[in-house]
Amino acid sequence: MRQMYVKRQDDTLGVISGTLSTLVSQAGLIGQEVGEQSEYASVLRTLVKLMGRMLDDLDTRVDHTDSKLRRTTRQLNDFIRKNESELPLLQGTDG
Repeated sequence: MRQMYVKRQDDTLGVISGTLSTLVSQAGLIGQEVGEQSEYASVLRTLVKLMGRMLDDLDTRVDHTDSKLRRTTRQLNDFIRKNESELPLLQGTDG
């Protein structure tokens, strides 16, 4: 009887040991996955920062180009306004 009881305990401990081994293995896999996800998150944060800088640079360049275009348009309008009196003379010479 006692041997049977000891055998059951051994069998139960064997099952528990196997279950614990499985859990340790799964915990290792989960830890590895968490590590990989953490690396991916770090890469994504870096990309987001880089894209933010690129957008800021683009915004600055667009503002600069807009300013240059407005200045050039204003200068062209000033030129046209100053030379309107000569414009009819120029139009009459081409044909």
